[in-house]
Amino acid sequence: MHDEVAQPRVGAVPEQAVAPVWVMDDGQRPLIEIVIADEVAAANGAADQLAARCRTTGDGAAFGLLVSPVAIRLLDGQGTALAYLPTPAIVLAYHQGWGAQPGSRSHLLTLVEAWLSDLAWRWRGAEVPGEAELAASGLPALLRAAGPRHVVVSWRDE
Repeated sequence: MHDEVAQPRVGAVPEQAVAPVWVMDDGQRPLIEIVIADEVAAANGAADQLAARCRTTGDGAAFGLLVSPVAIRLLDGQGTALAYLPTPAIVLAYHQGWGAQPGSRSHLLTLVEAWLSDLAWRWRGAEVPGEAELAASGLPALLRAAGPRHVVVSWRDE
């Protein structure tokens, strides 16, 4: 007999996705709160949860980023939607094989971390995917002004 492993339900927002994941600057101040979810969850509640968290965050996170395999949604610190970018258009610049096989949440988070690092200091030396679409939001300017040596995505206790 074997133990069954509980599988996440489609559309459920897994506990790992709800836990706060932050992009921190060198002074350990939060810049962005990130939630990774499947697209069904992103369309049915995860965006609302993140918007509520953005509105109630008292320690200064300027943006919320809801990432699914389909779309990257950027919210301001009040939970207002600022941008909607197709995820493949962003992450394929960092891993050309992405999307060929179902990837893990942590793999998608790693690709988003590479993208945010690229927005912060243009390590690839080319135009950063989605940068023009995000310029009006102020996110690229905030990342550059924060002066991080690298973008650190870290779990943070509430």
